[in-house]
Amino acid sequence: MSIDTDPNRAEAEERLLTSSAGRALLEQVQAMPRPGVREIARWRKSWGAESVSAALDLTAARIAARGKFPSAEELWLTPQGVEQSTSWRIAEQKAGRFGSSPVIDLCSGLGNDARALARRGPTVAVDRSWGMCRRLVWNARVWGVSSSVLAV
Repeated sequence: MSIDTDPNRAEAEERLLTSSAGRALLEQVQAMPRPGVREIARWRKSWGAESVSAALDLTAARIAARGKFPSAEELWLTPQGVEQSTSWRIAEQKAGRFGSSPVIDLCSGLGNDARALARRGPTVAVDRSWGMCRRLVWNARVWGVSSSVLAV
């Protein structure tokens, strides 16, 4: 099971983003994007292997997304999700083909296409992974389109 579809992984990532302890770990990891074995071992003693792994992956994904998405440092991302996502500019071009009528975005992933579509009208974003739907909802809030996106 990949980290994109593992519901336990999504839980660990959400704790990073929403708890004060998780945000503290994430700040430490982001301040040292290429940590050594000592740093990782120290973090694991304090926060556990699952949380540290999630923080390392989220940090790597945010770094990879910098050229692809504005607000990358605020988004809930996975490395694989960033690799598979449509770029911001291409998503805007594709969304421009649709009018303001409701649209269904299948295999929505992290939600960049859904974001672009929601800017022009109501959008139903569908993904088979509940974890990806949760990430999409988070990202839609960051992008300011959550009122126009329904994730299922």
